[in-house]
Order: sequence, then structure tokens, then C-alpha cells
Amino acid sequence: MKAYVKTFGLLGAFLLATALPACKEEPPTPAKMHLSAGDKHFVAKEWKQAAEEYGKSLEADPSQDKVWDKKAYCHQQDGDMEGTVATLAKMAESKKEPADKAKIHRSIAALWMQKPNMEKAEASFLEAVKALPTDDESLSWLGEIHSQRGGARDGKAPAVPAELDKAYEYYDKVAALKPDKPDAYINQRVILTKYMGHFKKLKEEAEAEAKANEKDKDKAAEATARAEKNKASMDEYQKKMEAVTAKLVEANKKTAAAKK
Repeated sequence: MKAYVKTFGLLGAFLLATALPACKEEPPTPAKMHLSAGDKHFVAKEWKQAAEEYGKSLEADPSQDKVWDKKAYCHQQDGDMEGTVATLAKMAESKKEPADKAKIHRSIAALWMQKPNMEKAEASFLEAVKALPTDDESLSWLGEIHSQRGGARDGKAPAVPAELDKAYEYYDKVAALKPDKPDAYINQRVILTKYMGHFKKLKEEAEAEAKANEKDKDKAAEATARAEKNKASMDEYQKKMEAVTAKLVEANKKTAAAKK
């Protein structure tokens, strides 16, 4: 009614008051009552109590997106990581759009990465991809997680082929979704470099073993065969490197052209 007073002046207000029935405030709903109580605790920085009230408000009306955010924030401020994650997960469930679900699961993953807890971060990224299979951001992070586990980011770490293979596959999916973007190819080159170093080391070890067992023909032959096998693997991965590099060159050209 105040807006009408400002617009029409006192006379207009009088006419409205006489022409229309008095406005009655709607009785507060349980959702609004608990939201109001939660806001009071929020202002007082009583995070646990605020989260509890927001939770009751959401039980009455789960469609309140901003209240989900507030509840998650309160849990975070209270140092309750599990509560934060559980709240965000419930919020994700309430979303209808796959992209919205994926975005929330990425947020959960980011929280776990800050701990860091890479296993739980991975699980959250997988939930994001489950909701949105074309989520290239989550696929890229899954590639990064397995790349790190495979030793690709640490020159001194031993290669873990199973992890490197998973990482490479994730980057393949990213490249399929964004073929003109260079990032996936750059990351694949890092993995291939690690693999080539791995097979080079195995080849050199086998050659040294063959030389040390020159007088034992069987041992020398077995070691030589391993050296040749690892050399073949090096050649195979060199070809993969050349193919990925060619894709990277094309992607860089398109990126440069788009900036002009």
C-alpha cells in the first residue's frame, strides 16, 4: 500500500482505502517462519542453529534455492563438511536440468579438492558426468586426477599405466566434445611423454640385464626380447604422440583464427 501512497498522494490513498477492502497479511507458513528464524541466527553468526532452521524451512518447501545455498554456507562456516556436501547433494536432487545438477556436483568436487580428498572429489565429478555426460569440465578434472595418480605430473614418480590409460580416455572424451580446443591434446601429450619415458627406462634396464648375462644365453635372450618389446612400445607411443601433436597444431590454428 505504501507504493500507492507515494504514487497518488493522500487523496489517492483515501480513495483506495474507501474503495477497496483492507489488505490482510497472509499467515506465515512454516517455511517462512523457519526461514525468518534461520536468518536471525545467520545475522548472529550462529551457524549451527541457522542451518537447523533452514533445514526445517526446506522440509516445508524444498523449492527454495537460496535457502539451500544459505544452509550449505552455514554448514561450511561451522566446519561441517559432511553437512555442506549433504545439503548441496540434496539441492542437486531437486534440480530438473542436467546442467544444473552437474554444476552443483562440480561445486561439491571442488570442496573435496580443497581438503584435499581426491577420492571423494572423483566421486562427485562422476556424479556430474552421470547427470550430464557432455560435461567436459568434469571429464577434464577426472583426466587430471588419474593423470596425477599415474605419475604424469611428476617426473620422478613411477608411471602407473592403468591410471594413465584412464586419464587418456577421459581426455579423449573431452577432445571429442571440444575438438577445436587444445587443452585435451596438451594433457594427452603429457601422458604420452610419461609413457615413453616409462618404456625407455624398461628398455634400458632390459638391455643392461642382457649385457650382464652374456654368458647365460637363456637369460640374455629373455632380457633382449623384453628390450625389443619395450622398444616397440616406445615406437607405438611415438606414433600416438605425432597424431596428437597434429591435432594440437590444428586446434591452435583454429584458436588463433577465432581471436582475429
